[in-house]
Amino acid sequence: MIRKITETEFLNALLGDRHFAVYARNVGPYANYFARAFWKDKTTLPATFEDAQAKKDKLREIVKEASKKMVLEQSKLGTVRGQMMGIFGKALNGTLGKELSHPSNHMAPGAYQANANDHDAIKAAKWIMYASGSLEHLNCPVTEHDIVVAIRHISTGIPLFSAETVKYIRKKTYFGPKQSNLNWGLAKLKKLRPRLPQRRTDYTHINMDEIGDVHEARYSTFPDSAVRWAAKEHPYPGTISGRYFLYNSVFPKAVTLGCQFAARATTDTDFRWRGATPQDLACFALGSFIATHPFKDGNGRTARVLYAGVLLAHREPFVAPTAGMEQRLHGLTTVEMDTRLPPSRNFDFFNTI
Repeated sequence: MIRKITETEFLNALLGDRHFAVYARNVGPYANYFARAFWKDKTTLPATFEDAQAKKDKLREIVKEASKKMVLEQSKLGTVRGQMMGIFGKALNGTLGKELSHPSNHMAPGAYQANANDHDAIKAAKWIMYASGSLEHLNCPVTEHDIVVAIRHISTGIPLFSAETVKYIRKKTYFGPKQSNLNWGLAKLKKLRPRLPQRRTDYTHINMDEIGDVHEARYSTFPDSAVRWAAKEHPYPGTISGRYFLYNSVFPKAVTLGCQFAARATTDTDFRWRGATPQDLACFALGSFIATHPFKDGNGRTARVLYAGVLLAHREPFVAPTAGMEQRLHGLTTVEMDTRLPPSRNFDFFNTI
């Protein structure tokens, strides 16, 4: 009997795959993260093999499967790159800001339950609460105050386009407030309480197929790590490729836009109508972040906080884009939320960066 396939054997075999070589050239060290995350999913491999040839065939099969995933990731990266470059060109020319200023492309404060005299950070928070599809559905513990604090913090002059800023936004607006000491203590006491024996139940009348369907709908996507692979039905890449693209393509382009209008503002009093503006930068950040979809859930909320932070950091009034304007920016089609979505713990609440 031949022993099971090890992770080292898989990684060494993957190094000889040409699709892995192309993927690694494009995403650098993220390819290693991809390979290890893929291996973690292979939990049902045989413990032993009858002979060396059987083990070799199985290893070749696994490498082929990983290779197909990387080809799909490459395709999705090409799609999101095209969308990003399209809105980058418009932002560079000042087109996005002009489109946003049109009355048909932005929402009145009352449409998202804000008042006209509210502070801009409060308006933005109300818009984010209104626009986020997962807050109510997943019973997310994030409050409007959490979002206001995050917006005000990132608009104080810190580098907006960095992994640290994204991590802060998600910790503040995605995980919600930390559990109080009292609630923590009560939860511990609840675990320590004595458990009484339960009365036996007759299971002969229960449809076990229905139980299986419910279990599959609720728990099949529970992640050991926050990895989502690219899928044919989705235009965006997986989370590993998406995070690479966000930090190495989207954010550098955003910095370029910011530097352009910042330099021009010092010499041109009418710079707003001669190229990129803070509104263009905010729209670019919003659209390209959502198009990239670097996380399993909460991408729209994170992108909208970043959008509001860009406007407030440049002392611009907050303007909420309409859903149609957002859709033109990110290029994704709107999909109705599945009522069988798993509970919040099945998403990436525990692993974001």
